Amino acid sequence: MKLAPSYVELLGCDIIFLVEIDWNGTPYRFSSMPVELEKDDGSTISFNGAIEDPEFRLESSILGFNVESNSIALEVYFDDVNVSDERFQGNILDDNPCIVSFITIQEFQPIQTYEQRIVMMKGKIKQPIFGHMDQPVGYCAFSVENDPDEQIIQVISPEKKISYETFVDPHDATAIGKTYPFIIGSPGNNIAYPLSTGGTFEADIYCTPGYLSNEQNSVGGIFEVMIAGHPVVATQVDVLDFTNKQATISVSKSYDLFGNEIAVVSATTAIDGNQSTSDNAGNPYYYIRWTNGGGYPNPFGDGALEGAGDLLLFLLMKTKCNIDYPSFDSVRKYLNVYKFTGYVNTDITVQQFIDSNMIPYLPIEIVNGPMGLRPIVPMIFSNNPQSRFDFFVDENCRVTSPITPSIDSDNILNEITLKYGYSGLYDKFLGYLTITESQYTTISKNRFGIRRGEIELEYITDFSTVQRIGKDILRSRALGYFTIDIEADFEYGYLYLGDIVTLTSPIHGINQIKSQIVAKQYAEKQWQYTLMIEDNPIVNNR
Repeated sequence: MKLAPSYVELLGCDIIFLVEIDWNGTPYRFSSMPVELEKDDGSTISFNGAIEDPEFRLESSILGFNVESNSIALEVYFDDVNVSDERFQGNILDDNPCIVSFITIQEFQPIQTYEQRIVMMKGKIKQPIFGHMDQPVGYCAFSVENDPDEQIIQVISPEKKISYETFVDPHDATAIGKTYPFIIGSPGNNIAYPLSTGGTFEADIYCTPGYLSNEQNSVGGIFEVMIAGHPVVATQVDVLDFTNKQATISVSKSYDLFGNEIAVVSATTAIDGNQSTSDNAGNPYYYIRWTNGGGYPNPFGDGALEGAGDLLLFLLMKTKCNIDYPSFDSVRKYLNVYKFTGYVNTDITVQQFIDSNMIPYLPIEIVNGPMGLRPIVPMIFSNNPQSRFDFFVDENCRVTSPITPSIDSDNILNEITLKYGYSGLYDKFLGYLTITESQYTTISKNRFGIRRGEIELEYITDFSTVQRIGKDILRSRALGYFTIDIEADFEYGYLYLGDIVTLTSPIHGINQIKSQIVAKQYAEKQWQYTLMIEDNPIVNNR
């Protein structure tokens, strides 16, 4: 296998863009210059030219779930194909896969193999325009988008609702219309609360609802309460009814009328379904505490699904989005120290859940990368991040913008209160933690004064996770950031969003300051990068 060229080998090279289209099973290959590439197996693959250099821009906010579609506009010429005729014969170009990449050449010879090409986007063809009277019949203009349009996928399938279609005898007042609960982690188990005198005390609380899905199941006289709309790890759960009767009951496997596996508890005692167990209207009422194992089994390891890295990947895999699995694998262990716990029993999409309940509290951003959705770890959360390249102004790059603040002072936080340990039974948060001091908040308070905030962590009960999230938020929002735009030549196109680089600019008084790429653009035969620099004297000494 030929080794990938180093950036030194790329100096003085030119660039060739490649476009690969799979049109209903037929491959088409285009390039900005005709080229034949060697493959690792010794064979060759040809690209026929027939495109102009595209212009595009990729952006990152570094913290958040930025999965809006990226787009590259292209114009191609299909050899021996009448695009209009094919379209009206039913051979539709829309939504067919397309890969946009580039290679470098030196003295008109490629210095990379086909496998070493640098992929910029893997997406689908959108809005093709064809049939131009002043162009050949094979001409077509379109955009390539890695649009995650599959975000409409719900966390819980819409058909998983309790009704007379899904169960024989559901309770009318309390169960009909309820969404099957999706249980994350072990809700209610060993929730720690800080003491004013220092330390913590732990308590178990009832968190998740149980629904009387079958007042009388196939075994006569036994009531069946659904506790999860899926298999669970727990072998027993604690059950509480409206009359405050409690019992530890074994978990059983059951099925709805469509064959979907669910988890239930069954018994004949008052706690389990006797009609004396009721709310003020005479309706049975149940809450569950998961103290003997958790909910949904972790498909990537042992125990219940609760680590943030595993939970994120599991949810994204429910969609049809392209996922950059190697990138996720590289951060899953890092993210799994953040433990999520709770339940979902509403109609909410995967994107809505991730965007509202996970990403705001995790030290990553999710972006549309060249191979699909990928996580980016902000530089501020990396221990001694390694620079991938050194930029020196007037040597290998040029500054094209002033230095610009990228965070409004109104968004600064240097004290934060976190509410956690949500109980469905009481419909409130039972835990509170306030964090006021760190080396970063001290600097922030001297600059901006005290800036307080409050955050509700609906799916967090683990005390160490609460502490981590609080410290992370203060780390990211106690101080500000600057951005600066630079322009570089062809050979630096291998750098990606999220890459760490150093910047030296004597005219700005910047000497080997680590920065992070938050935007990348190709235009007018130049690479243009936006770098983010933390306004922090602790890490960026003057």
